Amino acid sequence: MLALPAYALLWWIKGLIPEGSEQATEVDGQRIHFIHARSKNENALPVVISHGWPGSVVEFLKIIKPLTDPEAHGGRAEDALHLVCPSLPGPRVALEPAHPI
Repeated sequence: MLALPAYALLWWIKGLIPEGSEQATEVDGQRIHFIHARSKNENALPVVISHGWPGSVVEFLKIIKPLTDPEAHGGRAEDALHLVCPSLPGPRVALEPAHPI
């Protein structure tokens, strides 16, 4: 197994996230990181997908492009989704919670 330095792993992960889709907001005093990947199809169905614990949005990186652009992956335009993938607070990629949840 190839061991990558942390900065190289982060660089690799950033390359898999659609450009401009990484965001953060505040909910009940907590900063929440999320990926908002919009399909080019304006009629795409909006869907929230959530990871388990322990886990992170990194689990979704392989499926974001096929779900938001199914035509490029052998699917139909009407199957396209707009995705919101929140990073649940915790020790992974998500921001650390400001107070216990």
